[in-house]
Amino acid sequence: MTVTSDKTQQKQKNDKDGILPNTGEVIQNHPIITTASILLLLAIGSVLLFFRKKQK
Repeated sequence: MTVTSDKTQQKQKNDKDGILPNTGEVIQNHPIITTASILLLLAIGSVLLFFRKKQK
């Protein structure tokens, strides 16, 4: 066995099958809040467009 093959075998043992540890916080998706926010922004935009066209 050569030195490089020994290092490769050690690295493979230390990798734990390539699974990385969870070190960060989990970001949860809130689809209801996201959808409500988008609809609110669209409603505000349409109201602004309506009043600007009405003023002309």
